[in-house]
Amino acid sequence: MTGHRRPAIIAVLTAWAFAAQAAEPAMDASFDVESFEKKPFEIGGYAETEWRHLEFNRDGALYRLNRYPDFDQRRNDQLQGTVHLDGAYRSGIVTVRAAGELTGTWDGLDADTHEATLFEGLLAVQPQPGLTAEIGKKALKWGKGYAWSPVGFVERTKDPDNPTEAREGFVMLTGDLIASLQGPVRTVAFTPVVIPVEGAVNEDFGAKEGFNYAAKLYLLAWDTDVDFMAFTGASKTDRYGIDFSRNVTSNFEIHGEWAYIEDSQRTVVDAAGGPNRKMIGDARNWLLGLRYLTERDTTIIAEYYHQGTGFSEAELSAFYDLAHEAVDTGSSSLLTRATAARDAGYGRSTPGRNYLYFRVSQKEPFDLLYWTPAATAIVNADDGSFSFTPEVEYTGIDNLDLRFRFGYLHGGRDDEFGEKQNDFKAEIRARYHF
Repeated sequence: MTGHRRPAIIAVLTAWAFAAQAAEPAMDASFDVESFEKKPFEIGGYAETEWRHLEFNRDGALYRLNRYPDFDQRRNDQLQGTVHLDGAYRSGIVTVRAAGELTGTWDGLDADTHEATLFEGLLAVQPQPGLTAEIGKKALKWGKGYAWSPVGFVERTKDPDNPTEAREGFVMLTGDLIASLQGPVRTVAFTPVVIPVEGAVNEDFGAKEGFNYAAKLYLLAWDTDVDFMAFTGASKTDRYGIDFSRNVTSNFEIHGEWAYIEDSQRTVVDAAGGPNRKMIGDARNWLLGLRYLTERDTTIIAEYYHQGTGFSEAELSAFYDLAHEAVDTGSSSLLTRATAARDAGYGRSTPGRNYLYFRVSQKEPFDLLYWTPAATAIVNADDGSFSFTPEVEYTGIDNLDLRFRFGYLHGGRDDEFGEKQNDFKAEIRARYHF
């Protein structure tokens, strides 16, 4: 066992011991289980179709690199159909739960795709209230952030453009130990996690095969939700985190997350023209945000995100310059370097160091029943470039949601949103729930 993993293992074992001791006096649950009895079998989901129109940013570094050497296309239209199913079967202390979807996409550039994805498929055993064990594929959701989750050590990365959409989980062994207490600390919950990486099992979780261990200790203390997380294992470096959420008033909530990642590795483009460099060092990611609901049903969400594992403004600029030079010269070596850097992180949706997120939505403005307009802005706080997405949703037909969105990206040369592949998009989505 390497020395840098011992602190994480000690933290996991200490938290487990604390939660187990705290749970002893509260195993006699203080609520009536029968009043919450559920049906033995449940199934639901939705079917949706979505049309997307994309206008390419033909001067952008990512468009030029992704489309090289074919620059004839100015736009693209896509039509996507999705069937999402989720269900559960309960018998005594055992529950079997699954969720997945079938997706087919027609693409105007002849890039049609069809895929089936299992988001969750697990077996849960609950021998008594407050104690649950689960094995199988599960999508854990750690953290209090809306657009990003720095402490999401055991989950796939959120898409800040669609942060509430379902995400695929990982195969794991996990569970929950929950206790209710008297005093300022009212609830304690402990969640241990074991994630194996072997062959095709969780192959995209980390670079190396082996077992990974994580734990979360939750406290409801002094009317504040607090989580402590730790992770260690073979596939990723050790990391620790904490988050909190508190209702300052009934309609005003603040939240935050902080994560420390040991030996974080980044592939960085050399601005002087040398080969891409591997940089290893400890990093800190953190987020601070708020959610406010006005008396007129206007919801405001604002977050600031610092991503120590991301790229600085100068590092992003060096990559965009490399991509442009590679395309302009057609050099195979430069194209290889640029493509490798893109795939190593520069091509992520938010690869930068500092971001602002702002979203405002208004329920039924001017007494327009069933209409909810909203607007979202994501700003790179270092270079000032941004994306702006107004939308409107209509729910006036039973079980049917209609959403209309328009996305606009703004930025100059070497700015993040000025170098994206698209500079405008329009979306129409119809989702029927059953």
